[in-house]
Amino acid sequence: MSTLREELAERRATQTAEAAFVVASAPVATLVVSIWEGDTWVLPWAQFANAKLGGSTRLELSFPNHVVVIQGRKLRALLPDLAAFRVSSVRDFPPDYRPPGEAGQPFITRIEVRPRSGAAEIREPSQ
Repeated sequence: MSTLREELAERRATQTAEAAFVVASAPVATLVVSIWEGDTWVLPWAQFANAKLGGSTRLELSFPNHVVVIQGRKLRALLPDLAAFRVSSVRDFPPDYRPPGEAGQPFITRIEVRPRSGAAEIREPSQ
């Protein structure tokens, strides 16, 4: 059991806060949104409508068919890169994965992707 704990501690230590979001040096075409152990969406930046920051712990990104709600810490630091379309991906991590000594860095603890009201949902054909 101690080996498993050691392995988990080692994996957590190698995780970085930057893994919660990836910033490119130039604008990118899409934003990849990944939910911890869940779904992934690819949203085109060309359809980005606006962003709303609530304090520094909640960020809403609006697209025509979806609203991406990001919760975490120090999210204000992401705004310049979001505004320049340089964020290529975001993902959430459980709070336990926050690396020690990274308290000043943004960290995403929860992401929710909601369909916008009135947006058409793409449904799988029934068989």
